[in-house]
Amino acid sequence: RPPTSIPTQVPSIEISQSPSLIPTKAMSGKPSSLPTNESSNQPTMSASESPSNRMDNFINSLSVEESSDPSDPVSRALEWASSQSFAPSMQRFVLATFYFATIGERWTNQYNFLSKTNECLWFEEKQGQVTRKGVTCGDDGTVTGLSFVRNNLGGNLPAELAY
Repeated sequence: RPPTSIPTQVPSIEISQSPSLIPTKAMSGKPSSLPTNESSNQPTMSASESPSNRMDNFINSLSVEESSDPSDPVSRALEWASSQSFAPSMQRFVLATFYFATIGERWTNQYNFLSKTNECLWFEEKQGQVTRKGVTCGDDGTVTGLSFVRNNLGGNLPAELAY
């Protein structure tokens, strides 16, 4: 049928064999295989914005002066991060926050925490022990566990551990 100038009350069921030149606002229900110029409400992460890059950028953008309480574990971890000769990863920042939140200065064993060594080496493994104490990492270098049995931890576990 040819188009009319008067809108109808009932949509037509006819399907055109040729594509239209004017974009429609109606969604088809199927995802397209090509990118669109339409904006969406869904956040998008660029290829360069990996989670560790986002955290590195986050740490680098913060300043210790922005915190209201310099004794707060996050403030102390930020101060520690800003004093490093390299930008700490999200993982190191979270572990530093854990250290300060649990009063790491009083731990029985420090397990190399806050040292320049890789955080996956922040542990102690004694011969004959079934499990090691400190930080445990997977093959990809991601922290998979913390073990601090009888190590004089105090304070509270920080929310940042949810990372």
